[in-house]
Amino acid sequence: MTTPRLMYAVTAPISALIFLEGQLRAAREAGFDVHVLCGSDPSGRLSRRCAEEGATLHEVEVTRTPSLRSDARAFLQVAAALRRVRPQIMVAGTPKMSLLALACGSVLRVPHRIYLCHGLRFEGASGLRRTGLTRLELLLSCLAHHVVAVSPSVAQGLRTAGAPDGRVTVLGSGSPNGVDLEHFQPPSSADRASARDELGLRPEGRVLAFVGRLTGDKGLSTLVALATALGNSDEPETGRGWLLVVGEPEPHSARDQADMAALLANPRVVFAGHQDDMRVPYKAADVLVLPTRREGLPTVVIEAAAMQIPTVAYRATGTVDAVMDGETGLLVTQGDVPAFVAAAHLLVSNERLRDQLGIQARERVERDFSRPLVWRQWTEYLRTLVAHAPPVASRRADGHPHQGCTS
Repeated sequence: MTTPRLMYAVTAPISALIFLEGQLRAAREAGFDVHVLCGSDPSGRLSRRCAEEGATLHEVEVTRTPSLRSDARAFLQVAAALRRVRPQIMVAGTPKMSLLALACGSVLRVPHRIYLCHGLRFEGASGLRRTGLTRLELLLSCLAHHVVAVSPSVAQGLRTAGAPDGRVTVLGSGSPNGVDLEHFQPPSSADRASARDELGLRPEGRVLAFVGRLTGDKGLSTLVALATALGNSDEPETGRGWLLVVGEPEPHSARDQADMAALLANPRVVFAGHQDDMRVPYKAADVLVLPTRREGLPTVVIEAAAMQIPTVAYRATGTVDAVMDGETGLLVTQGDVPAFVAAAHLLVSNERLRDQLGIQARERVERDFSRPLVWRQWTEYLRTLVAHAPPVASRRADGHPHQGCTS
């Protein structure tokens, strides 16, 4: 029997390094000839990762921003790579490469085309931009035979937007690559003290940690309110709290800039910037706060949970799948800033509840998001596709293709 050829397609090397770590080896050990199609890798990190895990890397010149000339060149390069490899299965994730690879794959009749949807970008947009991003998601869903969403709420959002229901699925509880439970372990008291010292935090008091891009969509204004409340609290426990901010500023509006200025001026806020080893800020934290408006499946929540850290988040796409309200953290109605601050302070001040939710959070990750489990779900899914004939166009009862989709 011929070894089935599997190609993963992503725009940037960093995405491949994050979402495909270990999964390339798992697919190879499951019997696939594994290939990665990606933008140029000047650092060589992805090339080394592919060599270590037994995959073949194919680099193309692709940019994230639209450009007629560069996109046309990238399309031809992607088409050339597909002709060389002739994959039986292609898994395309991240926006630009998904469009290029799925379009080329449709022209070249790749037998099984999968669109891996990491999130609903149109949720954070309005007007014509929202319309355009929604139509792009529907186009990608139509160019693919199958759509795998990283969480149940992302899958439901795609269906609500008009994606063909029969094409959208979620593997297990979601997640593109799971969490390394050996790497993310609950910290000891000594670990916590060492991490706080490294980050310039005082050993006493409670630490609320935010991890992510510092922009309006991630809840900058709520972080300002939370930091202000920490400074104004008269309660001895919450009054000694700190807000640890991990990430780089990405202000997109005057409001974002004003919020960033307020955070920078607040003595209760400690900025840690980018962290290569995310275990350090997690070890220093008591509670993770994520006032985001939208997610796919927030990796930071799953990683923190693996280290027995509960999360306070707004109810949003993605967070409702990562946080089990009252079991692994607390969920608050989107945009209710006072309720968010109150929930964060509840976990800061109630050590028994915080510890209980943290233990249950780790148990949930062990049950649903361990990397071996996620890899096995993916390889079993891919094997099932190989065992069946390529899908044909979805058709309505009147014989016409469903919602304009073709295979």
